[in-house]
Amino acid sequence: MVIVAAALTGGSVLAASSPSVCATVTVGSNPSGVAVTPNGSYAYVANYSSGSVSVIDTSTNSVTATVSVGSNPFGVAVTPDGSTAYVANRGSQTVSVIDTSTNTVTATVSSVGSGPWEVAITPDGSYAYVTDSLGSKVYVIDTSDNSMTSVTVGSVPMGVAITPDGSYAYVTSLGGNSVSVIDTSDSSVTTVAVGSDSRGVAITPDGSYAYVTSPTGGDVSVIDTGTNSETATVTVGSRPRGVAITPDGSTAYVANGGGETVSVIDTGTNSVTATLTVGSNPTGVAFTPNSATAYVSNYTSGSVSAIATGLGASSGCGGSGAGGGSARAVPQVVSVDLDLEAAELPASWSQSATLGSWYQLPASADVVGVGENAGKTFLGVATREDFPVAIAQRQVDNGWGVYEIYDADGRVESVFIPAGKSLHLTAAPRLHAIWSQ
Repeated sequence: MVIVAAALTGGSVLAASSPSVCATVTVGSNPSGVAVTPNGSYAYVANYSSGSVSVIDTSTNSVTATVSVGSNPFGVAVTPDGSTAYVANRGSQTVSVIDTSTNTVTATVSSVGSGPWEVAITPDGSYAYVTDSLGSKVYVIDTSDNSMTSVTVGSVPMGVAITPDGSYAYVTSLGGNSVSVIDTSDSSVTTVAVGSDSRGVAITPDGSYAYVTSPTGGDVSVIDTGTNSETATVTVGSRPRGVAITPDGSTAYVANGGGETVSVIDTGTNSVTATLTVGSNPTGVAFTPNSATAYVSNYTSGSVSAIATGLGASSGCGGSGAGGGSARAVPQVVSVDLDLEAAELPASWSQSATLGSWYQLPASADVVGVGENAGKTFLGVATREDFPVAIAQRQVDNGWGVYEIYDADGRVESVFIPAGKSLHLTAAPRLHAIWSQ
């Protein structure tokens, strides 16, 4: 297999630029948790004092819907297929289930502890894990029928994140100096000591590390998930709360709730590379799937800051698709010479055991790192043996969007997507490729 890249038109690929706030979106009162849909089209923001969820269209950075939920909603998460959002309502001890196609509440799960706070969904979409901030339990909701079980964890559980393979849930404990690690297969719990109380948690896309914020310490603990030990501590701003890691794994954003800043951490060096000014008391953070745009909820300001991260070939902050923008890399065409039938694709190119996780191509395929999404629609690879095929980005809505496949004569060919996966390619500035759900 040979993979080469060439520009369709003149110019050079945009280099990464410094992150900057590029839009401010007014939402409800005391916005808290924020989640972006898997296709990057919408951000769901829980408004704690409004009893509602604001839906932001990421292409325009405007609120297109407001959904009434329970009292004091804080955490929100979207299922991997993008069909449903789960919202933890602390004041009413419930979880609201939102159909994202209609933005209506289709179910309400009752008696979810005394103060449901954060929610995370397993990569296969089967379960939602909800922390009880007024107790010491995590409630596990079966998304097929909204039935519920519970797991005892540390005191005052707040943040929750699930490893990309779905094997473990990491739960922070604001009432103790620890993180509870739940084995999702049998609900057994391992406790990891951290330097101080813990609040927010995020896990790297490869599952190797968990980043945990400490409001009291003003820092972030880095936990090696292989050994469940703290390997680094990064000093950030005042009272850090929410944390999220870019889908490309390169960067962590930390919302410093004690002020008006976001700390940007290079995950390769675990050092702060930038500090951004946002609204008052930033709380939640979420990224578009292409890593190009971060959405930060500002609790006191009643707003959401959109940040163009400067990562990859996209400028971020609205436009075509997931965090697009008017400034784009030149369109790239990637030729892929295949001499394999679909059934003969190497195992490393096939679907992983757990839906929703990301697979990187091996070094032998002349591919480096994890790619950056320049649009929100992906096509796969045609499997004809008698000619090379090409995958190209097509300009859509003033941005480089949909990937199309062409044969040697320029005709669009049929698409093969192995086991529900799709090929994700970019050159920013080096050629990258991954399979994504």
